[in-house]
Amino acid sequence: EQNPVAALAALKSFPTWLIRRWLHQFNPDETAALCDAINTIPPVTLRANTLKVQPEMLLKTLTDDGETVLATSMAPEALLLRHPQKPIEEFNVFQRGWFQVQDEAAQLVTILLDPQPGERVLDACAGLGGKTGHIAQRMQNSGIVVALDVNAAKLKRLMTEMERLGISIVRPYTVDLSSGRLSANHGPYDRILLDAPCSGLGVLRRNPDAKWYVKETALGGCGRRQVEFLNRLAVQLKPGGVLVYAVCSSEPEEGEAVVAAFMKNHPDYRLDNAADYLPQRVGTPLTRDKFFKTSPHRHGSDGFFAARFRRMP
Repeated sequence: EQNPVAALAALKSFPTWLIRRWLHQFNPDETAALCDAINTIPPVTLRANTLKVQPEMLLKTLTDDGETVLATSMAPEALLLRHPQKPIEEFNVFQRGWFQVQDEAAQLVTILLDPQPGERVLDACAGLGGKTGHIAQRMQNSGIVVALDVNAAKLKRLMTEMERLGISIVRPYTVDLSSGRLSANHGPYDRILLDAPCSGLGVLRRNPDAKWYVKETALGGCGRRQVEFLNRLAVQLKPGGVLVYAVCSSEPEEGEAVVAAFMKNHPDYRLDNAADYLPQRVGTPLTRDKFFKTSPHRHGSDGFFAARFRRMP
């Protein structure tokens, strides 16, 4: 009662600066619940590759193989896999490309983007291709997905993953968005996803050591870089196109503040209501002030923030 910040930090094993921030956002009981959710080993979340199998068939196949599998409450293609009996990569259905491992909140980010068959779509920070695969899957493997990343080795692994999934529409390019140089022949795009580099505070349950080396002073720098990336990508979008900004963090410097800075400099963009593009059963509970936000203690998923912009014609 005398020092709740120090008490929660010691009891839950978190830095005092994180506890202090969360107590500004939540009451003490909810802050404790968030800490407990992060300190709990999360289940493995799968996303059925609907180019090859429907979620119901994947669930049945895994159950028949003796795995404990459950349908989820938010993303329509997601399944929870608990206590797998062997490494994921040894599953026969994994080798056949029937699923990717991807958190439920990350799956909802692609649903928010809503890519359509035949479009030209940019995944601006593609990494190892979790969202790239989902975008191509939602496009029914028709159109073009341009996958950018600064790390050529990651893009090589991404293309191996696309081959496993049976996806042929992805075009990889090694690009450093920090340099500001985007080839003119890349765009324009119907849709752009910027899953931006961030503090990663929303995925601490998967990377628990990060809470000790991420510094509070880094959040402002993350936000400035995220705005910089958005500004460079904004000119690549077609009029009427959709730009989704996402981070695996719920901290305001990387969320609401980034959106406000971007909107101030881009009067040709408006903010869509995220709830209108998410599954009806979860749309409203996961949105606030038009933004998409999840947290481990409230939704059983990673902590994500996302905003959907539309460029005016």
